[in-house]
Amino acid sequence: MTVFERADRPGGLLMYGIPNMKLDKQEVLLRRLNLMEREGIKFICNANVGDNVEPQIFLKEFSATVICTGATQPRNLPVEGRDLPGVHFAMEYLTANTKAVMAGKPEATRSTRATRMWS
Repeated sequence: MTVFERADRPGGLLMYGIPNMKLDKQEVLLRRLNLMEREGIKFICNANVGDNVEPQIFLKEFSATVICTGATQPRNLPVEGRDLPGVHFAMEYLTANTKAVMAGKPEATRSTRATRMWS
């Protein structure tokens, strides 16, 4: 089995859509991903089908295909306060936060804009 992942790490919303305080990426998610790899699942990251992965590959190289997609374009709601400093789209913030934690830089999890709001 081969999983084509659009993000830089496998895991989808488990990796980038759930805050680290709610789901420990090292102890839970990475352990499971490593287990899946040992069982023979191949993960290809930074694979955006239709952009840097040709869709024809699925017809040529695989006997079955399952398509799982997720929305990456946030909805900018016209609500009061949306334009205030420190107000971010959830996935934008959660992805940056998780990348910082996974890189061993948890101090980088608060953006400059968010720090101004929380100070």
